[in-house]
Amino acid sequence: MLRKRTLLLFLLALVLRLLLQGWDYGVTSSSSHPDERQVGFVTERAEGWFADPDFYAYGSLHFQAIRLAAMFLGHADELRGIIVSGRVLSLLASMLAIFIAWLLATRAWGRRTGDLFILLAALVPLDLQQSHYTTVEAHHAVWVMAALAACFWLARSGRSVAAAASGAAIGASLAVKVASLALGLPLVVFTIVARPGDVG
Repeated sequence: MLRKRTLLLFLLALVLRLLLQGWDYGVTSSSSHPDERQVGFVTERAEGWFADPDFYAYGSLHFQAIRLAAMFLGHADELRGIIVSGRVLSLLASMLAIFIAWLLATRAWGRRTGDLFILLAALVPLDLQQSHYTTVEAHHAVWVMAALAACFWLARSGRSVAAAASGAAIGASLAVKVASLALGLPLVVFTIVARPGDVG
């Protein structure tokens, strides 16, 4: 069970991310952040799961996740609705990334280190900013953290399910942003050097 200090730190991170979520309230969609407009335009074009968004800086998983968020929130497939839905996705992804990283830090170095991580992550300006925008970074961060946590689990346990979780998380992070390619290196190295009984 989470201690009161840990809960308060998570609450601090959430409140700071909720602030300024509607920083452009009342302005037209054409006045939105240019990166958000680009993501919105691409999301509008990516109608099917296997549709090619013609936007190769990012993978299509991000755009499909925004469309799912828009459908869940009841927003129309218009630019403004897509941008709002993407901001909700970024907020949730940012908090989930912090939670996974807290779990990882707590398991590796103890609860104090985990709580210190929450405090630092709550106040990092770049992470705060990315949680406010319909951009790929917060969504990408949660898959990267999931991949690191799964690789840590694999290193500790050597179980096949941990290897599968590692591969799935790395694959999902690649489907969001190709910069995750380097995450496959530790998984490949472990597979090469592991003894037959290490994974099972």
